[in-house]
Amino acid sequence: MERLKKWFDGEREKIRALPLKAKLEYIWIYYKIWIIAAAAIVCFAVYAGTAVRGAIGENWFYACFANTSADVGSDSAFCREFAEYAGYDLRQKNLVFNAQMYCQPSKGKYNDVYYQNLVTYLDSGVLDVLVMEELEIQTLGASGRLLDLEDPRVAAVYEKYKDRLVYCTPYRAEEYGKDQVAVGIDLSGSVLVGEHKAYPDGCVLAISSQAPHMDQIESFLAFLFREAEE
Repeated sequence: MERLKKWFDGEREKIRALPLKAKLEYIWIYYKIWIIAAAAIVCFAVYAGTAVRGAIGENWFYACFANTSADVGSDSAFCREFAEYAGYDLRQKNLVFNAQMYCQPSKGKYNDVYYQNLVTYLDSGVLDVLVMEELEIQTLGASGRLLDLEDPRVAAVYEKYKDRLVYCTPYRAEEYGKDQVAVGIDLSGSVLVGEHKAYPDGCVLAISSQAPHMDQIESFLAFLFREAEE
């Protein structure tokens, strides 16, 4: 510590003795790395503080599009179109379209990181709807993580799309009191299959049994089928 203080005092006296222009040149030549580093830290602190203050913690809706490479994520035109269609103000809440999920539960790869993430989203009450291939939806539905579409909370959805229902046989059928459960809606003819070509071989939409925004699902389905209904 004494050595550092001695060095600092010497540098201070050396700089004090220089004319102003020479002072600036000396400081820049010998201390520019420290100056740049300090400026970067300050800028980052200001940015982080602004980001934290401006962060939006709530969602309007959360959809997951699994096993597709199409541009249907949160930064896509597809996402912005739905926000406009539904009348969401994205300055108030988030609209999350997660298109970074790749897993095949039907193949039994339950230790896969993506699968574990998906289960977490389903079980934690974050995810509203999941879109993926029919077999994968049926496999997840059999585990009880997807909503039975005969649930009164989605009665309007069931009535409107009852000719598109996809069923599964649950692992524990005795808990449901019936052999098959309606867990998905076939999205054939929707913009995801047609216009956006996200699932050229077809896909199914399922509702999480813990979905926090069930009142928004009918609007989302109407958006997906808007061209077919026009």
